[in-house]
Amino acid sequence: MAQEKLNFEKMGGLIPVIIQDYQNQEVLMLGFMNEKAWQLTCKTGKVHYWSRKKKKIWMKGEESGHFQFVKEIYLDNDNDSFLIKVKQIGGAVEDGYRSCFYKIKHGNKFIVVGNKVFDPKKVYKNYSDKIIFVIPSGSLYSTTIMLFGLSGYQLELRGERSFKPTIRGHKDIKIVVARAQEIPHMIESGQVDIGLTGIDLVDDTGVSITDLADLKYNENGIGSISWVLSVPKEKQKKYKNLKDFSGKRIATELVNTTKEYFLKNNINVSVQPSVGTTESKAPFFADAIVDLCETGKSLKDNGLVPLFNVKSSTTHLFAHNHSMAYGWKRRKIEEIVEKLKNGAKKLPKNQKHFLKLPNK
Repeated sequence: MAQEKLNFEKMGGLIPVIIQDYQNQEVLMLGFMNEKAWQLTCKTGKVHYWSRKKKKIWMKGEESGHFQFVKEIYLDNDNDSFLIKVKQIGGAVEDGYRSCFYKIKHGNKFIVVGNKVFDPKKVYKNYSDKIIFVIPSGSLYSTTIMLFGLSGYQLELRGERSFKPTIRGHKDIKIVVARAQEIPHMIESGQVDIGLTGIDLVDDTGVSITDLADLKYNENGIGSISWVLSVPKEKQKKYKNLKDFSGKRIATELVNTTKEYFLKNNINVSVQPSVGTTESKAPFFADAIVDLCETGKSLKDNGLVPLFNVKSSTTHLFAHNHSMAYGWKRRKIEEIVEKLKNGAKKLPKNQKHFLKLPNK
């Protein structure tokens, strides 16, 4: 008998796999294998998959103990999909159901007809029936609270500047508040499931998190805010173009982005981390600064002139990668995303006069 050549190329390195109970023929789930997952499945006798969300190979039951022991493997006529009959321990779904296909179409809706065979709270050590949602304190706080209201979430605050808000009627969502600069790491580490913060901070820290939506707002409503390269007014004539900054000291909180900006333009500068009020750093501790700017008033008040836009930013909704890989969380998060996207459309447009830079 000639050995069959499996077609992993058709779906970009993946083959879909239908899983069926070998005794009662119940269809349990649909997954995907790459070549390595296929080899591990054949070697161990336990079904392995490639997770498209976690971007890694995983074995069914590795956390829950609900393994799928291979009984029979069938290959279709195009050699590009499998039917694997298994002995399923426990249930195939992290929600607690035996089969992933536990809802049936009834009229215009799908209703649950399956029965839970296990309690996920007792099986998964990291299981949480709450979505932990971090929102930014500081300048973004008020507009974020407004966004929640426009999205249909009634936040209950313990005073005007409460940092422990709750959502009425949504015990499955827990709100925590943190500095916008801390939020990217909180999401990446899994301390929270989702969070709102600026795309500028996420890009600068280089964290690996899922960008769910650009909600297009900042401190005063819809509109972006910019990190601008500024110099003392009395030194302005020395900087006619970007190359004039060669060899200069630049103070900023956005260190990595500023380094990349000058590197991209083949200009060698010394970028120094700024702690505290960045506007005070020039001219004593640095030749120039890169700082957040909206109207330019704060820069003007400190004797600075903005010259170049280094990076623009808006507030995005981000998620912890693994939170999006678990069905019960992903579905809830997707619901939150849609509500916030609709709410963001109702936010007022920022009416402030944005500064015009002499250079681009």
